[in-house]
Amino acid sequence: MGVHAEGSSITFSRGRPFALLESATARRLDVSLVLPDGAETERLRPGAEGFTHRASLAHEDEIDAELVTWLREAYNAAR
Repeated sequence: MGVHAEGSSITFSRGRPFALLESATARRLDVSLVLPDGAETERLRPGAEGFTHRASLAHEDEIDAELVTWLREAYNAAR
């Protein structure tokens, strides 16, 4: 797995990028993902710039099982 930090963002790749973590504001991080399923939820919105989905994190409680599942799906799909 590759990790590339540039400015206020970190890209995670596995042959191709599967996740991007970036500072959206002083109090919010955005996690962009490349997911095989196009489903959107209230929390998971359409992505941009090569990423299919995006979720915003404003509190550490939002790093939960649902987010870990999305990260795992994106990681596995990046083979």
